[in-house]
Amino acid sequence: MKNLFYITILLFSSLSFAQAPGWLQTANSKIEATDANPKNLKVYEKFIEAHNEKNIKKISRMAHESILIEMPDGTELVGKEQFVEVLNNWFSTSDPKWSPFFAYTMKVTGQEGEWVIAGHRLEDKPLDLNVLDLVDIYLEKNKVRRVIVYRKEMKKS
Repeated sequence: MKNLFYITILLFSSLSFAQAPGWLQTANSKIEATDANPKNLKVYEKFIEAHNEKNIKKISRMAHESILIEMPDGTELVGKEQFVEVLNNWFSTSDPKWSPFFAYTMKVTGQEGEWVIAGHRLEDKPLDLNVLDLVDIYLEKNKVRRVIVYRKEMKKS
């Protein structure tokens, strides 16, 4: 019985000191990150699906008015109007296709929204584009507020 008591105390003390599953480094400290609402993954999937369907209306409904897209070349698209304009131009002249291969959702302590960290392959034959993108997508109230794109070029066959 005494051993059971010690094991219970040890278990509870180790749980209370457990490290969060993730963190975000700021200039001053690390902020804990935890698992977030799995429904965020559906938002990401619907957003990508709308891109594959070239459904500008659906994409626009899912985008926050102040959306910020940070492209891998340093280009920034600021606001829904600019984002939709760029997509309209791209979709009218080309045929991009996104193929997701992973997604995870997380919550950073102190932030209002939540993140989806995801990866997809992006192919656009007319542009000779074949890349793997990792994306950080910040969601506020089920709207896409920010997208940060990191890119790896694939070898040409």
